[in-house]
Amino acid sequence: MLDPLSVNTHSAGMTDAMPLETVARFLFLTIDTTDTLGRLSMPMFINGCLFIPDESLPLLKQRIFLTVKISASNKEVSMLGKVVWLNSSPRGVKGLTRKGYGIQFEHGYEELQNLIEHSEFDRTDT
Repeated sequence: MLDPLSVNTHSAGMTDAMPLETVARFLFLTIDTTDTLGRLSMPMFINGCLFIPDESLPLLKQRIFLTVKISASNKEVSMLGKVVWLNSSPRGVKGLTRKGYGIQFEHGYEELQNLIEHSEFDRTDT
């Protein structure tokens, strides 16, 4: 079975002296369907949040410029966000979710939020 998600991260010339308020990463996320987008959604955060499964964890409050591409619809949305949640669970431990982080939507999130709200994924079924 193919992984329905592809994550590519690129640093923006980040140094230890760089303030966390600047954009530290550019993230390109390719998702197969809006259903997968709905599964990655973390609606408990104001403006919405997206879980990014990734072995490379950023720092909390780090700003990330995110581009999400939905393969099924060939739709691409870009926005600015901030890391607000980390899951550093060890790999291979039964019952734990994937390692990754949550990006809270800041600017330009409306179109992505609309895609999540209209996704086919229904949280009441899980």
